[in-house]
Amino acid sequence: MPPKSYDVFISHNSDDKPWVRVLAENLRRAGVSYFLDEEVFYPGMNLVQSLYTNLQNSHAGILVVTPEAFHSSWVNTEYNQMMIRKQRDPHFQIIPCVLGDVPENFSFLDNLLQVDFRDPSRENYQRGLYQVLCGIRQQPPGPETRLPFEPKYPPISDSQPVGIEEESLLADIEVRLQHSQILLLLYQADRNPSSVIQTLKERMWSRFPVGNTWQIVPPVGRDEDVDPFYHDLAQQLPSAQEVHSHIAFDGAFRNLLRQKQGPVFLLITGFENAAPARRHELATLLRATSGMYTELRVVLCGGKRLYHLSRADGVDSLLGAADICEFPGLADSELRALANQGSRELPPAESRAILEATGGDCRLSHHCLRTWTKNSTTPYRELLLNDRHLMPGLWRPLLNNPDYHQQLRDLLKKDDLGGVVAFANNHLIQDLYWQGLLKWENHHLRWRCEAIREAGENLLTAIPQ
Repeated sequence: MPPKSYDVFISHNSDDKPWVRVLAENLRRAGVSYFLDEEVFYPGMNLVQSLYTNLQNSHAGILVVTPEAFHSSWVNTEYNQMMIRKQRDPHFQIIPCVLGDVPENFSFLDNLLQVDFRDPSRENYQRGLYQVLCGIRQQPPGPETRLPFEPKYPPISDSQPVGIEEESLLADIEVRLQHSQILLLLYQADRNPSSVIQTLKERMWSRFPVGNTWQIVPPVGRDEDVDPFYHDLAQQLPSAQEVHSHIAFDGAFRNLLRQKQGPVFLLITGFENAAPARRHELATLLRATSGMYTELRVVLCGGKRLYHLSRADGVDSLLGAADICEFPGLADSELRALANQGSRELPPAESRAILEATGGDCRLSHHCLRTWTKNSTTPYRELLLNDRHLMPGLWRPLLNNPDYHQQLRDLLKKDDLGGVVAFANNHLIQDLYWQGLLKWENHHLRWRCEAIREAGENLLTAIPQ
């Protein structure tokens, strides 16, 4: 039997399965045939040969772009095969779908126009899905989104209810915005900010005049992608206008501010993922407009890369003058609320045991919680250390840098890694913190939990010195 042909091959990391399954369902509703590994593979199949054959028999490839995909050997292999296929057949389309923060030097995105799904709103998902369909069919999207069906919408991955600590964070943000025009809301790699961002928007809607609360997600792209960047950005604002340049967007943004009565709230997510030239221009615009319109309040939400931009010289130093708030670690109230979402009540003693084993790391806590629902009796620390994928995945970004190995060995011997001065002057300590492996405790940095520390020691022992 000849191999089946597909309209599109979907390349993704297994962590993104829930989102990918919804995408596949929407492609099916649109009449698009797709290759998705879990729907095709069966026991005993030669995985490598099957992936190669099905990719060669697909007319396009979707690449789901997340930090996890960046570190996935499977996704890298599929991407390389896509590039080889495109060299042989220029009509083969590669369509990157961006879901999360994009690591620097992310070669997957070189010279390709992406579809940005980072804003989880239904409006953005509809727009992105329509763009994906246009990419598969190789047809211009035009000025309007016209889906011929009502799509299914993906869940927000690992969404977390707003707990007591996050309620305190939101109250702190509101107080700070009374005095600060620009605020950075920073989170470590284990945190999903979606629930806090959504709650923050809802609160700002009730506190700012009607129509004066906006959110923009700067498109991912290259420095030379000027027209699509500003066109997309303008479409996200009220009274969207057709603009295709920095100057035109600047004028449209200022006109919009002049038309508004009272204070304006602007939430920006994904600022750090924009191309450097576009980021530079947008920072210049924000600096100028915040000086002219004193009732403008801007919150930028991001992680490690946004923090580093706030410490950069030049025009991006606009962010250096911003006030800073940081997400708290996962706490008892959040963990128990998560368990309640699954219709089970987490006993207080069990919640304390999970948090003690994980140090409040969301990724580890979710893993322990899922195991608890299966009535496992394995101690949580042992459970974390025995997982073949979880801890190596957390440590991989640090261990991929050979220059860090000896310094890591030295740091792993310490309980106290220093305070603010050590954090400011040591790039490895900064990377460990933003990866979620360290936490602040009484103004000093310590390992998030002993399981993380022991896993790091074990993984380094396997690397020759």
